This record gives sequence, C-alpha cells and structure tokens, in this order.
Amino acid sequence: MTRRNPPALVDPVDVVRSAADRQLGIASRQSLEQRITALERLVAGLARGERLPAVTVSAASVLADWETNTPPGPPTIAKSAAAGSTATISITGNDEEGIIVLVPGGTGIATGELAVITFALARPSTNYAVDLQEFSAAARTAGSTVGPTTRSVASWRLTTGTALSSGSTYQWFYRIGKAYA
Repeated sequence: MTRRNPPALVDPVDVVRSAADRQLGIASRQSLEQRITALERLVAGLARGERLPAVTVSAASVLADWETNTPPGPPTIAKSAAAGSTATISITGNDEEGIIVLVPGGTGIATGELAVITFALARPSTNYAVDLQEFSAAARTAGSTVGPTTRSVASWRLTTGTALSSGSTYQWFYRIGKAYA
C-alpha cells in the first residue's frame, strides 16, 4: 500500500489575486508600480462607464493598499565610515521591521554615520517614523547616542553620537511606521 500526501490547501485570496494579476497584465506581484498602473486603468475604465469583471473589482482593494501586505523582500544595508574599516553589518527582516547587527572593527571608528538602510520598495513619502530598540547589551550601553536620521523615500541612515567599541556586537530591532502623504 502506497501512502500519498494530502492535497495542498489553496487560499482563495491567492486565487483571486493571481487571476486579477493575469487579467490586469501584471507579470510580478512584487511590483508596486505595476499595481498602481493597473489600478489607474481600473479607475479610468470605471469613469468611462466600462463594465469590469467581478474578479477585477474584488482585486481593486488588494491593489490599492500596499501597506497592508508584507513587503517583497529584505532591505539592503551598507556600512559607512564611522563603523570602521573592517566592520561587519547585516540586516534581517523586511521594509517594516527586523533586526540590524553591527560589529565595529578596524580603523576609523568614530562618531557619525554607521550605515545606510535602503528599502526593497520605496516609501510613498518621507513622512514615516523609524523606531529603533536596543537588543544587545552593547546597544543598550550605547543607548540614545545611536539612532536613525536623514529619512528619504528610498532609505534611512543610522548614526552615532559616540564612537562604538571595536569587536562589540550591537543589535537593534527596527520598525518603520506607516508613511503619510
């Protein structure tokens, strides 16, 4: 007697999204620009009195509110001079929340910019908050001297008011607030 795996369950919301994406000509669910263009086509069609298929109308809310969906991937992080010449830095999470790990090292550890964090998907405006919470003992010791600064729609920067200690592991949780136009 052979044993078979049970069939995979299908989420009906995914079926509607997939059908709507194909119908609207969206090749990848990762592209906000394609979704906005498709939504603009929907609105223009409605304004001209066109009759739209039900699956398209039900997908309009999915296309319109990108912030309720999980961002497509992790942001990128690049170390800056104040972290030191041989510093290591990483980021785990997505555009809304995650953890940053920094180990300063080498020459040039100083006050100033430690890293630039670039979003996977640009924000609609610069009106968003960056909440940073210390996670490691070293980060708690540095306290409020380390924080976010210089927000743009594409990125934000992490800076320090005091030089960090070489070889110590600094970890921070980050959370990005909703952007308001």
